[in-house]
Amino acid sequence: MRAYRQELERRQARSGGLTRLLTAKARRDPKRIVFVEGEHEKILRAARIVADEGIARPMLLGNVERMQAKAAELGLPLTDIEMVNPRLAQQLEAYAQGLYTRRQRKGMILAEARYALRNNNYFAAMMVQSGDADGLIGGLTQHYPDTLRPALHCIPLAQDYSKVAGLYALFFENGLYFLADATVNIEPGPEELAGIARAAAELARQFDVVPRVALLSFSNYGSVRHPYVEKVQKALEILRAKEPDLIVDGEMQADTAVSALRSRDYPFSQIQGDANVLVFPDLQSCNIAYKLLIQLGGAEALGPILMGMSRPVHVLQQGATVSEIVNMTALAVVDAQRLA
Repeated sequence: MRAYRQELERRQARSGGLTRLLTAKARRDPKRIVFVEGEHEKILRAARIVADEGIARPMLLGNVERMQAKAAELGLPLTDIEMVNPRLAQQLEAYAQGLYTRRQRKGMILAEARYALRNNNYFAAMMVQSGDADGLIGGLTQHYPDTLRPALHCIPLAQDYSKVAGLYALFFENGLYFLADATVNIEPGPEELAGIARAAAELARQFDVVPRVALLSFSNYGSVRHPYVEKVQKALEILRAKEPDLIVDGEMQADTAVSALRSRDYPFSQIQGDANVLVFPDLQSCNIAYKLLIQLGGAEALGPILMGMSRPVHVLQQGATVSEIVNMTALAVVDAQRLA
């Protein structure tokens, strides 16, 4: 219990702008969030915090006896937290039928659907898809694709989206920035880039931010002719056709996107002030950028945030801290509120 109190105090002491905003929104209508790795110490601690702070109604997956024993060892009461053993759940057959229905034209037979549900990732995703949970948190001890793939098999994409994408929200003293795609699409085409930008702009609005979207490249407004540049230019055309009211411009270099000199050098730009949604041309550039900004720039980070799903699914970084798990849980609740 002492360690739990210390974690709660540390969380409150370093509670930044992102944390406060998400927590306040989540508390308005706490949702049922299922945790795939319910037996893990960090998940148990995070579940206790989100329950106590009124952020979410946690649901833990795993062996109930082991979860209870581990919680007792940690001094964490779980009497008010729902625990589910997937192997013994009454919903197993209904979930198997649901998964089979979704995947039968992808080569899956019913026996394979039943076997898949032995995996907590599949079981949790079917809980969400069936309405028995409002959102999902996983990935603490697993590779990103191993958590994402079952969710994609069980839960459809959001309307008008053909791909999911990953975003990081970075909070600096001078503002909040959203970077995408950091985790999923290695080499997106123009249509995919436009979709990533739309999803990122929608997410920015969840943080009460008016999105100003910059499509990034190594060229400024046609200063370089190259197929990589043309891809970004085409994405801008698609985006403006689909979202005519969205503040978006490009292609532009990263420093141009966040520099006051842009208005002087490029007065025709739709973006006045700094861009706050930065859409990178490929995964490697975004992944490199956000990690450098966190390590060298002192940013408070939230992510990776999965965009494009019809129901809330969020995949933790391996080894995420308890505080990071709590923040992602708050995000999942806010996501569920929006999609309800």
